[in-house]
Amino acid sequence: GLAEVEQAVCDVFGVEPAQLRSEGKGRSINEPRMLAMWLARKYTRAPWSEIGFFFGRRSHSTVIAANRRVENLLRSQAQVGVNRDTCNIEEAIRRVEAAIRTA
Repeated sequence: GLAEVEQAVCDVFGVEPAQLRSEGKGRSINEPRMLAMWLARKYTRAPWSEIGFFFGRRSHSTVIAANRRVENLLRSQAQVGVNRDTCNIEEAIRRVEAAIRTA
């Protein structure tokens, strides 16, 4: 569920659940939050609105925008910051998916 996705993202990115739900707009929080929303959509049946509410009372349109942004990052093979390091977004997703499977 949403909590498992959140915990896996937190473990991989080295952030706290409270940070993902916060108003923080810095890249070190924003990228993991967007990825968490994208993975929540992929791995749960939760609607946009429920995902948004879970990750800090955000609107469904914020979740849709996060999904578009992650899709764009994937298309451009972007680098993301992972726990004081950087890696390709696909690698970051693989690490989180592995953490979800072992949860």
